[in-house]
Amino acid sequence: MRASLSPAFSAARSRSMAPLMAECAAATMDYLRIHVETGKEIDTDKIVTAYVNDVIASCAFGFAVDSLQDPTNCIFRLGQTAVVQHTTQVMKFFGYENFPRVMKLLGVKIISTSDADKFAQLFKSALKSRREQQSQPRPDFIQTLVDAAQGKLKDKQEDANNNEDSTNWTKKFSDDDLVAQAVLFYVAGFDTTANLINYFLYEMAVNPEVQRKLLAEIDEADKSGDLYEAVQGLQYLDMCVNEVLRLWPLVGSADRRSVAPYNFGPTAPGSKHELTAEAGIHVWLPIYSIHRDEAYWPNPDQCDPERFSPERKSEIVPYTYMPFGNGPRHCIGSRFAVLAAKVFLVRILSGFRVRPGEKTPRSQRLHPIAFILRPADGFHLVVEPRDL
Repeated sequence: MRASLSPAFSAARSRSMAPLMAECAAATMDYLRIHVETGKEIDTDKIVTAYVNDVIASCAFGFAVDSLQDPTNCIFRLGQTAVVQHTTQVMKFFGYENFPRVMKLLGVKIISTSDADKFAQLFKSALKSRREQQSQPRPDFIQTLVDAAQGKLKDKQEDANNNEDSTNWTKKFSDDDLVAQAVLFYVAGFDTTANLINYFLYEMAVNPEVQRKLLAEIDEADKSGDLYEAVQGLQYLDMCVNEVLRLWPLVGSADRRSVAPYNFGPTAPGSKHELTAEAGIHVWLPIYSIHRDEAYWPNPDQCDPERFSPERKSEIVPYTYMPFGNGPRHCIGSRFAVLAAKVFLVRILSGFRVRPGEKTPRSQRLHPIAFILRPADGFHLVVEPRDL
């Protein structure tokens, strides 16, 4: 499944989805121009989650929605029940990871049957419509699934990423399999992408010098040509995104199951005892802690995008920076998530600036029971129109 889905997240497909992301960002900017008041704090999470929902609805499901104007749209409502945010959902998630047979025997559902059925009906109707249409298709995730099932993927780079014959899709994957991948697209991409944008805006607010430098780069950029190329060409923006992902990785830890015995060496310098992981053991990687380890990152709690400048990138110790994991099981949606975040950030920072408000903490206190890194006190910032 992973090999077959990889083409959906290639550079070529991401480029084709950039205009869809821009449409969603434009709707968000229209809302901000009307509703943002100078000097008034807002919880940016409301704005950002609506945008991310609209992007996923458009790029994954093929539906154009405006969640700020219509927060009751079906995808947004269904999404609220699917996202793994609270303790109960987390326990169900880990139960299925470690005791799947027991969880199935007990009939435990991460997503309720009624909500799952609604998701399935929605997505299957979109699949059916896309298969039957004769007009120019939209460049989105659902079209990738349809094209792959019909053996239409011709892009050489995409074929290189896909290690299996795409013409076998109809034999191997049912519509229910594709529905499951669409739900996973939402669950894995919703909170994480929103968090990246929210923490980015927070770091810009509490680091005004960094924000000033970024705004200057955005103002000087040529936005008249290809949107994808324009966004990808913003070097300092990319440095800032990398630094925010170092400070606030999308997940605090990741796990791998060893496929062979591995000796980590002495348990401490000079110790005669060694730590060996047997085959099949579960290994947890503390990403958040590694990203803030002074041994690898001087002044680790300081936002310093220069760490990721072309001149200093070579100084980064391998495997001390892994916001999307590493190796053959890295997040295949990382390119999509970062592009969606960059498109939004370029749009909002072209017309607005952010600064701390009374509720904005200088250092974020993490929520104790959230599945991913979320602040305990929300994302409260002042968003003001810029005087260009």
